[in-house]
Amino acid sequence: MDRTVNVAEAKATLSELLDAAMAGEKIVIARKGKPIARLEIVEELKPRVPGAAKHWKIPSDAFLRPLSKKDRAWLEGEHTDEFGISKPKRKPKRSR
Repeated sequence: MDRTVNVAEAKATLSELLDAAMAGEKIVIARKGKPIARLEIVEELKPRVPGAAKHWKIPSDAFLRPLSKKDRAWLEGEHTDEFGISKPKRKPKRSR
């Protein structure tokens, strides 16, 4: 069964909620009675193993070849849709 708490209660009792989540309890945070987030424990990541990708078959000259026109256009942001129509580059919005 999920335990539902409102935002104010979650702010006030965060450390207790973290302890409950670590104990396996499922906690849902709600705003005005509507669930908006779930508090859950994070599984530890497995360490990377050296040589795990040695079975990949990458040609030795793969990084030395010049890019095709299509690949270069894609990297430069000149994408096309399914009809072959070029989509314009989107300029980043300036922060004020």
